[in-house]
Amino acid sequence: MDPPIVYIEREPFSDMLMAAVDTFRKECFGYFFGSKPTKNKNAFLIKNAIAIQNTIKRANTEVKVSKGCGQRLDGIFSKYPGLYPAIGYFHSHPEWGSIPGSHEMSDDDILEMSNSDSEIAVVLKISSRKRERLDWISKPDGGVRGSYGDYIVDFNVYRLIIEDNQKIPESLQVIALSVLKDLNKANKK
Repeated sequence: MDPPIVYIEREPFSDMLMAAVDTFRKECFGYFFGSKPTKNKNAFLIKNAIAIQNTIKRANTEVKVSKGCGQRLDGIFSKYPGLYPAIGYFHSHPEWGSIPGSHEMSDDDILEMSNSDSEIAVVLKISSRKRERLDWISKPDGGVRGSYGDYIVDFNVYRLIIEDNQKIPESLQVIALSVLKDLNKANKK
């Protein structure tokens, strides 16, 4: 079976970008909600996202949700799955000094996702924009990339697959056409 496609509505895409900018030089973290693939439609749909900014411990290369926060949120998600159909989480990989962030999942990211109920995860690589603006485009790996204010953002969605008895990340195709079109139009002004 082909890998699923990931459709992202305007608001959650923008919310994830804002979270990455808000905590720039440190990682952001949050959850997103929507629907999973079905036998009739092989696609995820991300309809909403919330950033968790106050109850986490963050550094430039990692972010940890406190045990209490994680338990409280997991309790809400499991009690109200119709209201909060959590399908994954997002976090950023910001540049730090001369070290660029990465749009790929780290070994810690893979371990964290392996130990969670998340089916997919978003990684936002964010770095300072030093030159001209970049148009938002689809990348060959399935992610999207472009300028957002004074930043360059790579937006990738991953799921874990088993290959040679090992869990490895697989980058999925991201579809967010209307928001990318609007961002490109705004970037030209």
